[in-house]
Amino acid sequence: DYGYAKFMKRVSTILMGRKTYESVLGFDCEYPYKDLENVIFTQNPAYSAAHAKTEGVNLQVICGNIVDEVKRLRLEGSPDTLIYANGGGEIFRELLHHNLIDEIILTIHPSIQGGGPHLFPGPIVPPKTLQLISHQAWPSGLIQLHYKLDHKLG
Repeated sequence: DYGYAKFMKRVSTILMGRKTYESVLGFDCEYPYKDLENVIFTQNPAYSAAHAKTEGVNLQVICGNIVDEVKRLRLEGSPDTLIYANGGGEIFRELLHHNLIDEIILTIHPSIQGGGPHLFPGPIVPPKTLQLISHQAWPSGLIQLHYKLDHKLG
């Protein structure tokens, strides 16, 4: 699983945009984040937890200020656990802009798809400096890069 299970044991909260959340619901398996606090961000005020098809899951649907919500989650959370931003490039860009992303794990799969969403949509202002923490390559050709953001350098 390329370290995924070990990583997920440290996660307490998962953040997703509505489109990412709905794509996860479409997976042919049990909902993978049922033991976590799930925070779904949407720009549609009519979308609510009632639209979510995950009974028994700790789920919040937020149509509001992403930055304020993530700051609140960070204050309430334990320093030993992680908040995992899983999808939603616009959400990621907004959190990055406000220095609310501390680490990035970038996994490169050895295939060229020729499409799909941008990793970082739109400009990142100001530009960010990354420090490589670790890297790992697997025999399958998959490469994982783990970066820490240096908020002091931009």
